[in-house]
Amino acid sequence: FTRQEDICIDSTHKTCKSFLNDEDCYLFTIVAKNSSTNKGCSMEFMITNSETSETLSMWLEWLKKEVEFTPKTIMIDCSPIEINAIRVVFQESVRILLCHWHIKRAWDKKIKKDVKASTGTKDSMLLRSEAHADLNKLMHCENQDYFEVF
Repeated sequence: FTRQEDICIDSTHKTCKSFLNDEDCYLFTIVAKNSSTNKGCSMEFMITNSETSETLSMWLEWLKKEVEFTPKTIMIDCSPIEINAIRVVFQESVRILLCHWHIKRAWDKKIKKDVKASTGTKDSMLLRSEAHADLNKLMHCENQDYFEVF
């Protein structure tokens, strides 16, 4: 592997139980693309019973110092905890990308909950479909000007 500038951070909940008590633990994984195979490969791991910005910041700071971890882009799951930790450690030098699948899942939950037509289920389904189509257009805008106009 060469120095990775574009990486993903993923958190897996309830990976195991703490040996100190019965708390759930979280597995944080940093994934980078192998330049030979063009496939993702896990590079760094952290298991913790504390899913907080402070804990994640400490880990990222340690990686930055000990292994000269200096990514340019980090993709995450739409987690405010992860966004805060990345900003604390790297300030604005790192571009944060939110995973499309997680964004769409959040949209789907919100649309199902809040988009309803007073005229019935069929009309509600049509409104939801239109909302999804409009949001997907925004997600795939090629530039900020088009996004602003839309």
